[in-house]
Amino acid sequence: LDPIYTCEKCGDTGRVGSVRCECFNAVIKQIAGKKLSEQMPVGLISFDTFDMKYYSDTPRTELKGKSAKFIMQQNFDYCKNYAEDFHLPCDGIFMIGGTGLGKTHLSLSIAKVVSEKGFSVVYGSVPDLIRKIKDESFGQSDEEGEVLETLKECDLLVLDDLGAEHDSKYNTSNLYEIINSRINNKKPTIVSTNFSTSEIRDRYNDRIASRLLSMKCLVFSGDDIRMALKQNK
Repeated sequence: LDPIYTCEKCGDTGRVGSVRCECFNAVIKQIAGKKLSEQMPVGLISFDTFDMKYYSDTPRTELKGKSAKFIMQQNFDYCKNYAEDFHLPCDGIFMIGGTGLGKTHLSLSIAKVVSEKGFSVVYGSVPDLIRKIKDESFGQSDEEGEVLETLKECDLLVLDDLGAEHDSKYNTSNLYEIINSRINNKKPTIVSTNFSTSEIRDRYNDRIASRLLSMKCLVFSGDDIRMALKQNK
């Protein structure tokens, strides 16, 4: 006749003495992760909707005689295999290239497949996530530590548009804490940026730059697909 609890540590009260129980914190982080990714635009985005016809098959000198289509096919294949074979631990991906080349599309395609496998995935633009961390730090969020801890502990973190955030020591410090913590704990992160590798080194300190460039780097090539889509309408 003894009661059966989901969590034996706290007896489903959520607290062990005056401290929040691990089970309570786990639920809080799960809810925080869903909140952070509730606007993740994965509805019409998938590997199936990624169209190679927008990339030129003309060889380019700056690509060592290869075409943008060839480079992007390699990137596509790597991302698709990464998603289908996703496991923990695994390496992160650093996507580099100009606007409208498909970085967000492929990173969201990975996020969709990985989340469907049951892994916890958090997606967000760097400026937006930094703003949420700041709101939390200055008491404008309901729960202390949820956002930052969720970003550090989710199974897969997708950071979009690195470099669009305001350049400040506070932002750089938070970015380093997130990226460094995840790499040390062997949790994969997908980071996309419009910056070149030289611009990354100029913008961020050596600690962040070296962490980012230690990931699998995919360089995106071609012309702005968004502009091509507008012209076809």
